[in-house]
Amino acid sequence: MNGLAETFNRAYELHAAGQVGEAAKLYREVIQSEPRHAHAWHQLACITAFSKYATPEAAVELFVNAIKLQGGEPLYHNNFGNCLRKLGRMKEAEACFRQAVRQRADFVAARTNLAIT
Repeated sequence: MNGLAETFNRAYELHAAGQVGEAAKLYREVIQSEPRHAHAWHQLACITAFSKYATPEAAVELFVNAIKLQGGEPLYHNNFGNCLRKLGRMKEAEACFRQAVRQRADFVAARTNLAIT
């Protein structure tokens, strides 16, 4: 495994363990080394939008970057929709959830979010 993959994996482990500050730092290192690393953009966006110290407004651009790089990932659209819903941007959130469902018809979380929105 190369250094970049190890850094991302370590960030993901820290993120899963709730150590979001350290995880965010490592995701930023990955992005600095490889600006086209969609998963790092997405994970950093999730931390920014949904952690204890969330700032969903700041997460919007991070989600947009992840989707620009890997727009075929329904999870990105679903999580972006959740972020937009937190911001009260319901029509945009609905569009994200619809896109996630178009990409993966059996995506229960996206279908649920769409129904709620």
